[in-house]
Amino acid sequence: MADPKMSETLKQFQSKVTTTSVNERVLIFTNLHPFLQKPDFPETGIKGIVKLLLLTLWRYEDNRSRQAVDKIFSILATSHRTATAKAIHSVMGDMAANLSKIATSAPNSGAAMSALSWLCTFVRCGYKTVDEMKGDEFKKIVALQSLLVSAAVASERKSISNGAYRRLRRIWVEIPGSVDIYAELCSGLSENPLSFCLLCCILKYLASKKDQDRLSKYKKTFLEAYVKSIIGSRAKIPVHVLKCCNELLKLVTRDDFREQVLPALERAMLRNPEIVLQSFCIMIEGLKIELSPFVMNVGKLLGPQCHSKDDSARDQVATACCHLAALCSEQEAVEKLTKHFFAILNGSEGKLTVVTQRISVLTAIGHLSKHTVSGAAPVQKLSSAVVEMFIPVLQQEVHEGTLLQALAQMSLWCAKFTTEVPDKLMQWFKTGFALKSSTTAVRAAYIQCMDATFSGDCLIKGLDVCPLLNSSIEKASAQSTNHSLVFEALVAASLLAKLSMADIQAESKMAIFWAAVLDRQKQIFINDKFLAQASDEALKRIATLTRRLVTDHPQKMNETDSRGYYKAMVYALTHGNHETRKHVQSEIKKMTAALGGCQISLALIQQFRQILQAEKLLDYENIEDGADVKFIKPSVLSNALLALTSIPHPEPKEAELVAMEVLVDAHHPCIMAHCGDLWVNIVAGLRLDAQDLISKNLDKITSDINKASVVSPEVNLQGLQNTVCTMVRIAPKVLLPNVLDQVYELLKVDGLSNVSQTDVNIMNWPEGDLYDKSVLESAGGSSDTSANMKRESKLYSYAEQLEFLELRKSRGRLFLASAMF
Repeated sequence: MADPKMSETLKQFQSKVTTTSVNERVLIFTNLHPFLQKPDFPETGIKGIVKLLLLTLWRYEDNRSRQAVDKIFSILATSHRTATAKAIHSVMGDMAANLSKIATSAPNSGAAMSALSWLCTFVRCGYKTVDEMKGDEFKKIVALQSLLVSAAVASERKSISNGAYRRLRRIWVEIPGSVDIYAELCSGLSENPLSFCLLCCILKYLASKKDQDRLSKYKKTFLEAYVKSIIGSRAKIPVHVLKCCNELLKLVTRDDFREQVLPALERAMLRNPEIVLQSFCIMIEGLKIELSPFVMNVGKLLGPQCHSKDDSARDQVATACCHLAALCSEQEAVEKLTKHFFAILNGSEGKLTVVTQRISVLTAIGHLSKHTVSGAAPVQKLSSAVVEMFIPVLQQEVHEGTLLQALAQMSLWCAKFTTEVPDKLMQWFKTGFALKSSTTAVRAAYIQCMDATFSGDCLIKGLDVCPLLNSSIEKASAQSTNHSLVFEALVAASLLAKLSMADIQAESKMAIFWAAVLDRQKQIFINDKFLAQASDEALKRIATLTRRLVTDHPQKMNETDSRGYYKAMVYALTHGNHETRKHVQSEIKKMTAALGGCQISLALIQQFRQILQAEKLLDYENIEDGADVKFIKPSVLSNALLALTSIPHPEPKEAELVAMEVLVDAHHPCIMAHCGDLWVNIVAGLRLDAQDLISKNLDKITSDINKASVVSPEVNLQGLQNTVCTMVRIAPKVLLPNVLDQVYELLKVDGLSNVSQTDVNIMNWPEGDLYDKSVLESAGGSSDTSANMKRESKLYSYAEQLEFLELRKSRGRLFLASAMF
């Protein structure tokens, strides 16, 4: 430290290590290199440097700065490995422990990955062989790495998690045999559940190398540690750790599950189920084996938690049932498990009097429909058996919410029918529809269940329920202001549109349906009042009904009749709910893929234009939550227009027609706020070349822009400017000469030479404000005649003269104000 140049460099490093200038950062690190390479550099200096580098974890966000820090650690590893290892352990130990415990966030995970990068650089440059990795020094480094890996993956950001894995993989690739050292050291750290993140990175690396020998060697040890530290834990394990363990669970076989995992689960669930349940449910998601032989063992463990008082526990069980069913391919096993849950619903483990508990059990039963049973006959038999179990529940239940949930879950099973519909179900549709407990919402749910049932070969069976559906439409037509009745009729109309394609004779039962659908006066399904009050499900049904009408019955849906349905569909496409928009987009994709898809797209675009022109560009970032400002987000508008123009495999002429139709719309200010290249993306999606398209349609583009600027300049001005900018940017040689010619023609007007700067300022001055306020000052500067006024007069007193003067002044002020506005 006696070297004055070294002291000066270290002081400069201490004062500028957190500077915001990237060039300064790189410079101070570069100046430090010669001194760090000296063998007599003091240990206290190394510890101080490492401590200062911790300040950069949350500050350095660019690659140059991070690479400069990595370079420092590579020099320290080469020249002062032992001293640096001690400094790393003493300085970074508490930081790593805190990062692994605090609330997960992307910045913290990013900081952990940066620190992990330092340690990986230190290991690669400091430990060249496996023999050098033996000892407590390296063991402490690995322990720190395990904590940092856990903190890095805690935010569940793929980019950060993949970055952490790549840095570890580089060590194992460059240093042969190092993965074995890591595996052995991780086995000793397995008492800490956080170490499983590093442990599973090792398994992921071995699996990528297809090293079956090492996988078999370490699987047994790691699985024993998993059973002891994860399943047998007396405290809740972080979710990111449980998800990382999927790399280990992929290797579990049936024998491993039967002999090690299942007995440990049964003991843990008896001891503290509220702690183990989360690990149990996530574990089922990670398994890749056939669980049919163990389905009842697992089902009995999940059953009691399915009606737990804890809401999160019930949700976890419902999700676990979905993953459990996906691992079962035997019909008998799934049927037994379903019967077990129906028994719980009927009170085998105590009467369920709380509505949420019954709904949770029904949800679990519905999720079991995600099974992997193969073959038409087994699936038909299983679905029929389960649906028949639902019928007694529907007979006894009187609570509306529970009935709706039961019908929704039964719909999942009804969708599995492939060859025929059970007679009991057909009879129940008619019986349940007429029960006193069947409110309007319940009847709509019954119809939705029918919609799921009647498809494919089973579609013809749906003609038996046409009278029920027609009765719903008749009621709604008579009471078109009743929102719930109209929704029921909407669902019925959607199903009738589907059933009309079942058979030629089906048309004879559709008179009431077509009368309601084509009624231009009432428009019960698509009038503005109903759309304003429509729920998300109602909007989805409108989209489905529109698609079925337009694609299946184009001969009946003429341009006038279709216009209202297109308007409703576009309204749903710009709705605030993401799931609704996603459903509508899928329906539009089916419509544009059908025959005449281009014309359908153009008709939808015309309706979208009406909504778009009513939107104004706002300062979206500063709009407070709950503010009474109605607007459609730019991202929603942009995605809607993109969906309307997504025509699969269009003809070149049709594609050009659609691209030219949305030219100005795609440059609306609200859309440009989200995606400035939307029109370019649309053209690319239509498989066209933007420059060629502009060249072919130059005259039309020019005339359309000029026409729009004259017809409605206040609406289209900014959009037209954006359009011209895009056209010039894409095809400057084609469009720019035309634009310049028009500019020259405008500048040739004689009157423009007489315009002064004052005229321009007045033109740009805000409307309603006086530009030259000196007029007011000159008007207000009139002489005060009261000074020469006589205090007494034969005609008027002095007070009367003052009142008359004030009246004249007030009239003058009123005249100036009126002249100003």
